[in-house]
Amino acid sequence: MPYKSLQCNRDAKHQFYAAEGDVHKNECPQCGGIIVCRRIVKHKPTRRGGNERYEVSHINSSLLTRPSREKARKTQEEHTKLARQEEINFRRQLAMSDSKFASEPDSDSAFDDESVTELGEDDLPYLPGETFKPSMRFTESNGLRFAAGQRDLTPVVFNPAYTKIMSDTVKNSAVRGNTNGKMGQSAHQASQRGVQRVQGAAFRGDHEEWNHLIADCLGGPTEQHNLVAASAACNSYMLNIEACLRGKSHITVVVTAFCNIEHVAEWIEYKIINKGKTLIKIIDAQNHYFTKDDGKDLRTEVLKLCKQG
Repeated sequence: MPYKSLQCNRDAKHQFYAAEGDVHKNECPQCGGIIVCRRIVKHKPTRRGGNERYEVSHINSSLLTRPSREKARKTQEEHTKLARQEEINFRRQLAMSDSKFASEPDSDSAFDDESVTELGEDDLPYLPGETFKPSMRFTESNGLRFAAGQRDLTPVVFNPAYTKIMSDTVKNSAVRGNTNGKMGQSAHQASQRGVQRVQGAAFRGDHEEWNHLIADCLGGPTEQHNLVAASAACNSYMLNIEACLRGKSHITVVVTAFCNIEHVAEWIEYKIINKGKTLIKIIDAQNHYFTKDDGKDLRTEVLKLCKQG
């Protein structure tokens, strides 16, 4: 069971660990400071370094009365909402403060209003289900564009035994699971490609991520048959398509990953079908570039297909 690591903003020694659904308030019981969620951890760490670790009652504990449970659930929801917003603000500020990257979250407001939950990141400290702004995933504005990163795929070898195909109509968002947990390792370890991603660094397209073939925001499961290792830029390309397709239940997608190693894509064919009309995109799984202009051009093309018929 994953645990939430909680930290008082006044005293670093006041730390807490709570499982999902545990009762905790925003106020530190030791000093009255505000408790914030630092990260999600797989296991609750043992006591170390003299810091106090407090266990808290679960919402469904028989020790709580019904009114107390309801109040605790409401408090939990308010705390989770606050923590998510703080994390979103931090990531937006990080993206805008790095001059190398053209994130500019406010420059395409209609796009960023989409509540896209398909992140692709393996181990960034985001809370589950947190809304992520797609504009945070653009590479350098003055650098190479996606087309420049596309290899000639004709000579690229793939093993038909490892090909993965997912086909379905667009559905409501599915619950996102832990991709590393499902695959047993990180995408970087599985593919042995790209650079090792630096925790907290600005986004770049040349590290590997576990890509959902059909995104969880379109109803795709977080299971091995729906996951392949590919570059972050490849994942960003798919994310921009998915942002246009959310809620459009009349659209069918057929996504095929051509792999030479099990679960590691060489390229991905993304087919979008709307009332007999089809748009096919071939995405090099080793492409490292996806700029703001790439995103605008791609979304224009996809939305045009979605409106036909």
